[in-house]
Amino acid sequence: MKNLTIEQIRKGTLDQLKDWSLETYYSDENKARQKSEKQRKFIIYIGRSVYSKLFGYTMKDFFTDAGKSLEAQLKTKLFVHHILQEDTPFNLSVGVDLGTALEATLFGMDYVITEVADPTYGATPLLDKLEDYQRLKTPDFYTSGWMPEAHRLYDQLNGLAGEDFHVYFPGWARGPWSMATILRGFNNIFEDYLDDPDQVGAMLKYLSQARIDFEKQRLAFLGLTPEDDSYRWTYCSYRYNYNSDIFEDEVDGNLFSAELNRDLIIPAQKMLADFYGGPAYYHSCGDLGNFLEDIAALHIRKYQHISPATWKSYDRLNQLWAPEVIAQISLRSTDVMSIHSEEEMEQILTPLMTGLKGRKAEICADALFEGGWELIENVMRWRDVFRRLDEMLP
Repeated sequence: MKNLTIEQIRKGTLDQLKDWSLETYYSDENKARQKSEKQRKFIIYIGRSVYSKLFGYTMKDFFTDAGKSLEAQLKTKLFVHHILQEDTPFNLSVGVDLGTALEATLFGMDYVITEVADPTYGATPLLDKLEDYQRLKTPDFYTSGWMPEAHRLYDQLNGLAGEDFHVYFPGWARGPWSMATILRGFNNIFEDYLDDPDQVGAMLKYLSQARIDFEKQRLAFLGLTPEDDSYRWTYCSYRYNYNSDIFEDEVDGNLFSAELNRDLIIPAQKMLADFYGGPAYYHSCGDLGNFLEDIAALHIRKYQHISPATWKSYDRLNQLWAPEVIAQISLRSTDVMSIHSEEEMEQILTPLMTGLKGRKAEICADALFEGGWELIENVMRWRDVFRRLDEMLP
């Protein structure tokens, strides 16, 4: 299939976008990407806030109008494949996720959808006091928070997309510590830890159990078992998730000790790991260097996120994780946006590409939520430098 142009993608009707998506999916080029066993891949993750400007839709449209949402998603997928041309295989998966705001709404927090940015939740913590968590109502898959809207959009997208496309239903991605910082407030939960660590631990276990109860409903609705890895969904607009993934951006060795993580957070995360048969993916943008042994005990099965802060601990991580676990290595988003010198790009990419010690890896230019065409051009420059190095380096 000949690559589409930007103008074709921008002006495409829904029927054209669906036809082009099917042609792209079944193309020889995409089949080759699906079968690729490359050790090093380059992945580009640009947020909806950039694509909305490129394709002329608003966030309010995306989260309220199923037809406009489907068009926006197909345009984005075609743009990634035909224009960005990074290493992700094209898929026929569409759906709507509320990102980090979803789980907060399940407990009653307000969510905010603006015209130009991804959804967020209210700035005021839901819990005035730590013990207030005991009065929380366990979220219901059908009625809590944003879920009625999620079901409406899911049904409408299924009708619009047709049988050739997989319409995913969003899930619960945040881990217990991340949820605690959202519901109680980031600073408050640390003060609670000093005053009553046992009750903080109990709250974290409650939050893990709430996710498990919610997931039992969701998995039954979808006809899945907890350990099933066949189902994927998109989170925060671009991450392609398994049901079992644990996102804990607030787990960061620069903020608290290994003891806090080991004594309070890991036991709650282990509840999730036991339920799912081990998380497929563990994500944190923080520094995990002091926590690697404890996280490895959760038995990560497919992917481990490695932030720029965690990269310095890669050698130890590489020894702890199973050989089949893929390293998902994120570049600093500020570097991707601000560095235009190919020489500087080489200096950043080379140690990441040569230090893998045989492990498969995805080098990710991700968390790109600001900018326009200048961002697109620069991230493709990073891609080209990566590919040149990939041919030269051992």
